[in-house]
Amino acid sequence: NSELRAHCTALTGELVDTKERLRNLEQYSRRNNIEISGIPVSQNEDVPKVVKDLGLALGIEVDDSQITAAHRIPTFKKDRPAALIVQFLKKDVKDNWIGKFREAGIMTA
Repeated sequence: NSELRAHCTALTGELVDTKERLRNLEQYSRRNNIEISGIPVSQNEDVPKVVKDLGLALGIEVDDSQITAAHRIPTFKKDRPAALIVQFLKKDVKDNWIGKFREAGIMTA
């Protein structure tokens, strides 16, 4: 019985460590992401094109190779358009976007 408890305690410790490592990996995988809210949804929209158009409006030349993924995420608030998630290939590209949002005075976080 004591062996079983010790084994259970060891497994619990491993699970806690594994969850922490997973959380860290998930956070690291999001380091190149930005979330953009307030962009109206259009019918048959092409989200990467929406992102490129937004970049041009901010004064950023956007190359397709800079964007790894771009899509909308579901929203719980029906009165607001779904936010965009954009994942950039490199962190410096993301940082440039954040800088442009700040310069424009439209960054909230």
